[in-house]
Amino acid sequence: MVVYANVQSKQQKDDTWLEGLILVTLARQITFAQNCYTGNDPAPVIALSSYNRTIKSPNYPLDYYGNTECKWRVKIQDDLDFLFGGYVIKVIFNDFNLQAGQASSFPGCLYDNLEFYDGYSQSSPLLGSYCGTVHPEVIYSTGSYLFIKFHIGSPNAFGRFSISVSVVGAGTNSYHIR
Repeated sequence: MVVYANVQSKQQKDDTWLEGLILVTLARQITFAQNCYTGNDPAPVIALSSYNRTIKSPNYPLDYYGNTECKWRVKIQDDLDFLFGGYVIKVIFNDFNLQAGQASSFPGCLYDNLEFYDGYSQSSPLLGSYCGTVHPEVIYSTGSYLFIKFHIGSPNAFGRFSISVSVVGAGTNSYHIR
């Protein structure tokens, strides 16, 4: 359930409205969005046990831009990681439709893809690379870091994605979907 609210600031002049967005989910969790970061270093995302973090394609919910690369480094919140251990990062796909561009002679993702690495960087083991509309139901890290890379190799805008990351106990995942 999403609730939108308009909030009027008393200090605003000329009857300008300050629009606010309040997100409320049925699980009583607030969702914070994390946009694309195209710099050399990946955007840091802290995965929390009490809130979902949403990572989305540029321009979401509209089509993303062509020839772009976005990177995120997801890390479990420090107090869970250092004090308790035994937690992993969980990824759920909310919306996923990327340009596949598959040719029969080239299996895999020819143009655009979303990659998940089990660790600190893209040098970590690859958990999976996804395009088109095919994706696993859920992805789990094996430790406290997950590196995500979104590569847009086509010059045209096409598609979008939205995923949620959160922290769960390591015992809640019986296998890794790849």
